[in-house]
Formats: sequence, structure tokens, C-alpha cells
Amino acid sequence: MNISNKRISNRVSPIKTGVARLIYNVLLLVFLIVDFTKWLVSQWLVSLKLRDLNKVKRDWRWGQKFGFLSVNRPDTNSGQTLLIHCASVGEVVAAIPLLKQMVNENPSLNAVVTTNTLTGKQQLQRSINNTELESCVVHDYLPVDLPGLMRRFIKFINPSLVMIMEVELWPNFINQTAKQNIPLVVVNGRMTDKTCKGYQRFHWLSQPMLFSIDHIFARNTGDFDNYQRLGISSERLQLVGNIKFDIDLPNQDDAANLKDAMGLNNRIVLVAGSTHEDEEQALIDAFKQLQPQYSELLLFIIPRHPHRFDAVFELITQHKLTVTRTSQSSSVEHNIQVLLGDEMGKLGQWYGIADMVFVGGSLVRRGGHNPIEAAAFAKPIIMGPHIYNNPEIVQTLADDGGVVLVNEQQQLRQVLNNWLADPEQKNACGLNGLNTIKQNQGVVQTIVTKVSTHFIK
Repeated sequence: MNISNKRISNRVSPIKTGVARLIYNVLLLVFLIVDFTKWLVSQWLVSLKLRDLNKVKRDWRWGQKFGFLSVNRPDTNSGQTLLIHCASVGEVVAAIPLLKQMVNENPSLNAVVTTNTLTGKQQLQRSINNTELESCVVHDYLPVDLPGLMRRFIKFINPSLVMIMEVELWPNFINQTAKQNIPLVVVNGRMTDKTCKGYQRFHWLSQPMLFSIDHIFARNTGDFDNYQRLGISSERLQLVGNIKFDIDLPNQDDAANLKDAMGLNNRIVLVAGSTHEDEEQALIDAFKQLQPQYSELLLFIIPRHPHRFDAVFELITQHKLTVTRTSQSSSVEHNIQVLLGDEMGKLGQWYGIADMVFVGGSLVRRGGHNPIEAAAFAKPIIMGPHIYNNPEIVQTLADDGGVVLVNEQQQLRQVLNNWLADPEQKNACGLNGLNTIKQNQGVVQTIVTKVSTHFIK
């Protein structure tokens, strides 16, 4: 292993750093005890309801969060091991092209992907199943960020390189990699103004952590500048662009075949992906105003969270609209006005059958979900004003004419009406989004070249 840049020693008092870490560890331990107690109580209540402890769904994540049951150790005898940490679904999606390229250029490489959430694990499994990654990538949950747990976990995995996606910077996790002389890089490094101010305020804890990172690949100039404000030297900081643009472009023929199989070739499909409470109401209202003029219009709602499927179905029926669920029928009858997507892991392919797309979490204060998958299908996209989860991606697409941003429900209806009245305008918006993705690709190769040259033998 060749570590090109020596880690900078702490610039703050070791005593102050020690006190800060002690306070952090105590607070984290208290939080862990409270959270674990809540989980035990919930399991007990479920067991009472079911009257059979054997029927209670075991959540083995707690074992791995305590550093146990990590049975997925890769075969280190066959090559080096890469450890990639992804917070949840979005980071996993962004990491897949990187993983593919890393394995392609380093065939003996094995990888452990850690997540914090079950949905992140499920996304990883969907992404690697029946691919070249299936045989060399395993999953673990990242343990709670306590020194002993992290030390045990890092020694167990024994990675040659650690990569952190975006902003999951845990002090003890990073400190243990430094102590074990394992190089660590941050990919798609995010450092917002708010986070930067927080790090500056708690610099006794954050500065030693940041100075233990070997290299940071920043997404944009704002992130780059904030990392510099925190003291990261130019030798360890590189502006490369947003890795989320580097997705594999989907097969348009597969999308056309799916639309045909669902019986939707003669329908105008408005796909509303990852919707949240109150957004469905706004979409239904807009649909009811537009549908009398455009009788072939179909509203396809895919709620973000599975526990809301039934509530959204009830909302649709209250409006006296004909509705069916994707789980109940593979083909949509012509009299159906609203289709409810109540299956997980299919949003990407459902975007492919759309004529127009609304990306949820943006009309309400949820930050807006990632529009990249829809844009990759060259679909015209509309979003609300709340885009703080993916501001750079959304704004880049909007500036290039691939996303239309609206402030409220009335504007939503007006944009949809404009697209329905002028299909050329609608199609141009979709092509603009696809072209933006193509123009911003290449980040993965830049990262892999740097990492392979400096951090992998």
C-alpha cells in the first residue's frame, strides 16, 4: 500500500481533543442505550401481539451495530479488500459504478459495503444480483461509532483501503483507520456551509478527524472551498464533479417493452416518484383538472415509504378515481385512472415508461429526491422548490432545461398542461436532461485512476 500524502498532525491541543472525544463517546453511548431500549420494548410489544416469540422478526442489525455477527468477511487471501461506507440508498446507487470500475481495473479486489439502513442493504443486493459484483461484494452494517467497536470491526475486515461516500464522517471510524495505517478517501465529498460552521465550532473533535483523511474528492466548488476553510490542503483535496451523474444509461428498448407489457402504449403516463404526504393530494387535484381534456392521461403514484401504500390507496378512492395496484395486476385496464406503485425496488424501471415525471419530496419540505434516474431516460421532470438534498444536481439540470421547478400546486398543473399541449416542448425538456448527464460523466474514471495510482498496490 502506497500512501502518497502523510497525514497532518493535529493542530489542536491533544488534551482538548481527548476531552472532546470523551464527551462525544459518552453522549453516543447514552444515545445508543436509549435507542436499544426503545427497540427492545418495541420487540416485546410485537411479541405480545403475536403471542409467539418465534414469529417476531429478528433485527440482526443490532448485532452488527455492536460489532458482532459480522460473518461477511471477504476472502482476503484472494486479493486486497476495499471497504466502502454508504449511509443509505442514494449513496449505494452512487457507489455501484465506482465499484464496477474498481473491480474492472483491479480484478483481485474484494469489497465490503457498509450501510446504516436496511433499505441501503436492499438497494445493494438489487444492484449486484446477477452482475459481476455478486461474487466479490458483501454487506455489513457499520457498527456504532465507539472506539472499541470500530477497532474490532476494522481489524476484522482488514481493508486495504477505506472509501466514505459523501458526508458520513465518523470520528472514531476515521481515527481507527489512521491508527491501523489504512488509507482513507472521501468520495463525492459534501461540505455544506452549515456543516462547515458546525465543524469549525467543534474543531477540537472535527479537526483531528479531517486531518486523518488522505484524500477528498469534492463534488463542487462550494464543497471544495469549505474543505479548504477547514484546513484541508490542496494536496489532499481535488475538485472532480458529482459522481451521481456517472450512472449506467438505461436501455430504452427495455422501457418500451415494459410499457407495452403493462398495456400503456396508448396512455400518457405521469409518473410521480417517491412522493410524500400532501404531495399525492396536489397531484390528484392537478390530474382531476387535466384529465377531462386529456382522457388518455394516467397518474402513476409511487409513494416513498411502503407503510403509506394503504393510506395513499384510500386517498385515491376517496376522490372516486378508478385505481389499481402494481402488485395486483401486471397489466393496466383502459378504465384505470390512477396506478399505485406498491412494490419496492422498481422506481427506476417505472421512470422508463413515463411521458412526464414528478420527483417527490420537493413540494413539501423533504429536500427533494434525486432526479438522475428519470433524466437518464430522457424524461421531462418537474419538481417543487425544496431541493436541498440534491441542490447541485437539480440546479444543473434546471439550468440546462432538463428540470422545471415550480413553487406551488397551481404552477405544477400549468407546466403539465403546457407539456400536454406541446409535446415537442415536453420532449425537448427530456433530451436536455439526458444531455446534461452525458456532459457531466467521467468522474468515476478520474477517481479510480487517482486511487489505483496512489492507494492500491
